[in-house]
Amino acid sequence: MTIPAVSPLAPAGLRCAHLVSPLSVAPDRVRFSWLPRGQAPQSAYQIQIFPNDNGPLRPDTVWDSGEVTSAESADAPYGGPPLTRGERYAWRVRVRDTAGALSGWSAPAPFETELDPADGWRARWIGLGRGQHAVSPPAQSGPADPVARALVPAPYLRR
Repeated sequence: MTIPAVSPLAPAGLRCAHLVSPLSVAPDRVRFSWLPRGQAPQSAYQIQIFPNDNGPLRPDTVWDSGEVTSAESADAPYGGPPLTRGERYAWRVRVRDTAGALSGWSAPAPFETELDPADGWRARWIGLGRGQHAVSPPAQSGPADPVARALVPAPYLRR
């Protein structure tokens, strides 16, 4: 499916969960916002969601809201089947104004759902390895040991 040119009246400033292209949206908190561009106020909108594999939009729609009669363009709720955790999606919107004119589709905007914490997602802070904790400077006085001094970590991480 090729993406048609974006209409000058197509909505812009697409946000999901109040963020541009978010990477960790809870599947039950997906909300969409946009800025209508038409001269007349918005009277309805339609949202479509597609799988996003960083390629062109695919024809297999995950969810199509159909035309929703509403002047709201902030926090439109997702109402489709449950979204898969850790997946990438793209969404687009078009609006109808009070004069009845239908805008073109917006440019697609990506978002990604958060990973499932029950599915083995684990993280740890970057810190000292076990071997570096066991190193201590020599007990007697004398010149400093260059190996022990080299094993003392820097107070910050750098390249």
